[in-house]
Amino acid sequence: MNFNKLVSALLLSGLGLLGCSAAIAGQLPVAQAADACLGAGTLIDPITGNAPQVQDAVGTDCVTQPEVQLVTFYKIAVCTSQPTAPTVSTAVDLSSCSTYMSDAAGTTISVQLGATAPFSPSTVTAPPNNTYTWAYIELKPELSVQKTAYFDVAMYDTQPSANLGHWCWSQAAPLGTVYYNYSTENHFTSAATQCGLTPGVAAPTTRVINSFNGNVGISAAIISGTASHPINVYLVDQNGYNPAGASLVADAMGPVAKLIGILPINITVDGSTTGINVVYNNSHGATVNRAWVYPNTPSGLPAVMFFAPTAFDLNLVTTPIEPK
Repeated sequence: MNFNKLVSALLLSGLGLLGCSAAIAGQLPVAQAADACLGAGTLIDPITGNAPQVQDAVGTDCVTQPEVQLVTFYKIAVCTSQPTAPTVSTAVDLSSCSTYMSDAAGTTISVQLGATAPFSPSTVTAPPNNTYTWAYIELKPELSVQKTAYFDVAMYDTQPSANLGHWCWSQAAPLGTVYYNYSTENHFTSAATQCGLTPGVAAPTTRVINSFNGNVGISAAIISGTASHPINVYLVDQNGYNPAGASLVADAMGPVAKLIGILPINITVDGSTTGINVVYNNSHGATVNRAWVYPNTPSGLPAVMFFAPTAFDLNLVTTPIEPK
């Protein structure tokens, strides 16, 4: 087996997105129509914390494709049968799995449209020839996205100055500030986004996944990815155990050390295999979180609270020897 072509993080072509009327697009001249942003959702009122309330299209969340998405991989294994899920007292059973990539320090990949990013050769080991039907993915529980968007409706940001414009872009957290997914502080501070009449300098916004829910502790979930298969995801501690949701802590890492995914695949590694590609579809990689009411903005007018990374969407495929 020739593994000179090392594993790469590939970005699938973006899907056609339909949905919210407050449409967005990346780097479009203001005169052009904006692309659509998929999905109408619900928001927690950031002032009162009331139960989710359905808002009309301009005030709802939607998903879009970021220009940059940063993901840190610790481990990738391919398995001949489904690994057992972690529990509060046991780790994932990987007895049917062969490790393909391993990096205790973590390898950060920048996922971008049409680009490949090889892992270091020292982190990759060719698995034995076999057919593999499941994959195990181990990630750092921090996901970052960078997005500059043009809205067809002028939007406020949530900066203290409440800037208004059709252009909005992501911002990095101020020094010393951490944006936790499970938070009692509206999930993000007012510095997460900026809007204006012309696009400014964007930077990645990082969200720390200390729960799969922004309002309560949830340590396991099923993600319906766009790759036509669900991904079971878990938060685990240093022992690989899945902590009870009640043990998760708002505005802190608590027991969480890693984020893992278990997903169905269908690959065969044989003498013609030169590599395994991790296909990372980020067409839905960023959530645009919008609100009608925010302390720094005029009541009843739409505001972009933040661009947030959404759950990862992965698949694995093999790379065959190219014909001569």
